[in-house]
Amino acid sequence: LSPVCLGSLRRAANLKDKESFKSAGQNADANAIASWTNEVIPCSLTIGKEKKNYAELDKFAIKFHGALLIFCKDKSKSFFERLIGSSKEPQGDDIIQCIKTCCSVKKAFLRDELYAILIKQLTNNPSRYSRIRLWRVLFLVLLCFSPRNQEMTDILESLICSEASTEPNRQMTSVSGAAGMCLWAFEEFLPSPADEVKVPLEKLMAKILKIHDKEEPKESNTRKQY
Repeated sequence: LSPVCLGSLRRAANLKDKESFKSAGQNADANAIASWTNEVIPCSLTIGKEKKNYAELDKFAIKFHGALLIFCKDKSKSFFERLIGSSKEPQGDDIIQCIKTCCSVKKAFLRDELYAILIKQLTNNPSRYSRIRLWRVLFLVLLCFSPRNQEMTDILESLICSEASTEPNRQMTSVSGAAGMCLWAFEEFLPSPADEVKVPLEKLMAKILKIHDKEEPKESNTRKQY
């Protein structure tokens, strides 16, 4: 995303400022907060409207972001083993659980956090493999619920159109093809009322998140911190 779009994202999602992240134990400039990282975020990206939801928002954000890092292999196998005590390859169950949580109208306040994290991880992400997997997750989210405000919806459309192919790839094995499926879902299902929730398609979710990738990412010791 361009600096202008990053600024719009900060306004639309009501992103926390660098002082909020500093108080949580990490330094960050404004653009870094809205850009890809392979270090688990220390707190939610967005500022909840009600203080009673702050703790739940932080807990959800850390869980979803960690699940994305593992699923996209932005974190090493050893990190995954330490996190859950198993070497079995992650299949996205935690991601599906997070999406289903947001489908509850009572948990609708989590939806913009989920969208903000996905947009963050797709912004300036150097890994093709990671981006493909992120687009698959975004596709599933688009089938379930909308962002909570129009500005977030506009940013999402801009991001999708910047990567989408005119011919969606149903197998979602390329960045442009997976983004193309997101464009189809965006045009088919969004914008819709913020509280309108589509029925979560669990079998479809599991199938898409288990697509076999021919190209495996190479292990890297490079870290992208705030």
